[in-house]
Amino acid sequence: MRHLNGSMDGANKTINQEVYMWKMLLAASCLSLMSMTQVVHANDVSPKTGKELTDKQQKRKDCGAEAKQQGLKKEKRKAFVKQCMGKFSAAENAEKAEKKAARKAKMKTCNAEAKTQGLKKAERKTFMKDCLKD
Repeated sequence: MRHLNGSMDGANKTINQEVYMWKMLLAASCLSLMSMTQVVHANDVSPKTGKELTDKQQKRKDCGAEAKQQGLKKEKRKAFVKQCMGKFSAAENAEKAEKKAARKAKMKTCNAEAKTQGLKKAERKTFMKDCLKD
């Protein structure tokens, strides 16, 4: 409780100090968490586009970092990165092949549908774009 001269009772002063300390601790924790999440995502974002890296881009980045760590230059570096990029696992290769086959089948279906509808030029282009999105 405040007295007429502006001073506080000892208990109230201690409580206010504790509340202030907890607020400061909470603010510091939030700031540190925010900065850590930015660091975590910084590696997965392209500096040019601001978009998340694809698997291939991330692999190239990792291979380049490994080549730099080994101190490789020019042709040796190029050969190393090329060889490193070919190291996709069988599961990754199978997944890529499956996606490619699905995309090809979808393209074939959309093409046939556009042909049966008799679409030409801009209409066909718009139809194909929408059809392939789905």
